[in-house]
Amino acid sequence: MEPITGSEASMTPLPASAKTLHEEFPRWTLRESGIHQHWAIRTDRPTTPQIKAGAKLYLSGDSLTELAERLRAEERLLAEVKP
Repeated sequence: MEPITGSEASMTPLPASAKTLHEEFPRWTLRESGIHQHWAIRTDRPTTPQIKAGAKLYLSGDSLTELAERLRAEERLLAEVKP
């Protein structure tokens, strides 16, 4: 993934319509970039087993739907990893 630069560097909170998405994924902070890319940034620290399993610190999507799908997949991965 490319580094965040330019207009992407200034991310703003998502609109209120994303509130349910935030409630579903409390360990993630949700943001939208200036070019309408949606981001989720993990707020807790992954464990060593989670990192070895491929846990991500941030995810992105072109829409809230795409981001939600990626978050659900990530949460399924994390649920399968033993602490």
